[in-house]
Amino acid sequence: MELRHSQINGTSIDVAAAHLHMRDKDGAAEALRTVLDLPPQKRNVSLTGRLARMERLLNEAPWNSDADARQLAERISVWLSETSARPLA
Repeated sequence: MELRHSQINGTSIDVAAAHLHMRDKDGAAEALRTVLDLPPQKRNVSLTGRLARMERLLNEAPWNSDADARQLAERISVWLSETSARPLA
C-alpha cells in the first residue's frame, strides 16, 4: 500500500509541474496541497526529489518575481528541510 501512496503523491507533484509549465500557478498550488500536508513519516526519497525540482522551477523566471510562487517555493523548502531532518528508520 505504501508504494501506491507514493505513486499517487508523485503524480500530484507531476501534475503541479505541468500546471507551472502551462503558467497556472494556482493549479500547481492546488495539486501540491495534499502532498505538502503529508506527515513526515509518509515522505520518501522519490517525493523529495520531485518536490526539489518543483522548488527549482518556482525559483526561475517567470515565477521568481511572483509573490505567490515565492511563497509556494518557501513552503516546499520548509517541507524538504523537515523531511531531510527526520531520523532514518
